[in-house]
Formats: sequence, C-alpha cells, structure tokens
Amino acid sequence: MCGFVGCFGKADQKVDQAGISIIHRGPDEQKYVEGKDWSIKFNRLSIIDLSKDAMQPFSSKGIDIFVNGEIYNYLELKNKYKDEFQCKTSSDIEILPFLYTKYGINFLNELNGMFSMVIIDKIRDKKYLVRDRFGKKPLYYFLRENILYFSSELKALTNFTKLEVDNENLAINFISNLNPEPLTPYKGIFSVLPGNLCIYK
Repeated sequence: MCGFVGCFGKADQKVDQAGISIIHRGPDEQKYVEGKDWSIKFNRLSIIDLSKDAMQPFSSKGIDIFVNGEIYNYLELKNKYKDEFQCKTSSDIEILPFLYTKYGINFLNELNGMFSMVIIDKIRDKKYLVRDRFGKKPLYYFLRENILYFSSELKALTNFTKLEVDNENLAINFISNLNPEPLTPYKGIFSVLPGNLCIYK
C-alpha cells in the first residue's frame, strides 16, 4: 500500500510527525526527507523487494521519486532499457528516475500501473503530484500561502489545517452517493484527478 505526506514551498519538520498518523499504510519502514523548499515523509509497505535498498525515494541525477502503488510493467521496462540502465534492486520503482531523466514528465506514458506519485526535479526546480489514469491510489492536497500540502490520506492533513465540512460538497455527496473529484467533503481540500498531474514551481 505505502503512503506519504509532504509539502512544497518550504521545508517543514511537522511533516515528519504528520506521517505517523498514516503509518498503517507503510508499517515496514519510514523515512523523512527534506530539501531547501520541500519535505516528505514516506511510509513503506514492502511487497516486491523486501530489502532496505528498495526504500524510497529512488534518486538519480537530481531527481527524487516517491510512489504509492505498483508499476505493473516494470520488468518489461527494465528489459527494454537494460543497455542504458542497470537496476541494483528488484523494485518496480527504481527505474523511474532514469525514465524521467530520459523523457521528462512524458515518461508517464511508458507506465502501466496504479499509483500516486511525487516527483522532485531539482535540476528544473519543478515538483509534481501525479495520479494514474484509473485513480486507484488516493492523493489529496490544499494550498495555503503558496505552500502546497499533500497526502495519501485526508487525516494526515489535519496536522496542517482544520478540516471544515463543505456543506455544498456534502449535499452533492448525498444526492449522487459520491464526491465527484476533485471535490472532497472538506473546504479547500481537493483530490488530484485520475490521469492528471499538478506542477509546483
């Protein structure tokens, strides 16, 4: 399963504590990482590669990538690019920074899987939130004073803001028996749409 919580726009150590609230998503290993203007706490559930070498983020040439989910065609990708990139683990995520370096954000067209993803591009000073086209893995966010907070679960965001029920969204939920994305039951909290990405720069 895995899960993460983080922010773009500043380094905030409150992210480390916020990650504890969703530790059930990744009870096997936890890691807090920060840069000059970002922070992420990643909780790992080990499935494909159980070794500590497969802990995220995977990084290469100024690119850091965190993923909640699974890349189904990772073996095909490793074989396709075996002359250009040699994997050191059996993780399905390790090859992603290489693909991003090769294709830019269009590397997503190479992927078949279910995932929500955070990409830190230190070279171009861009940061991305990405969700797969089917939207199987959740990814929530809100923006305050140019700081973008995000998480795999809504409750982790309570460490940074008070969740206030949005009555209009709630009415839509009662009528349609669902919350049409990007809406959530809470004011100012949104979901990254399936097949979409957010760019922070």
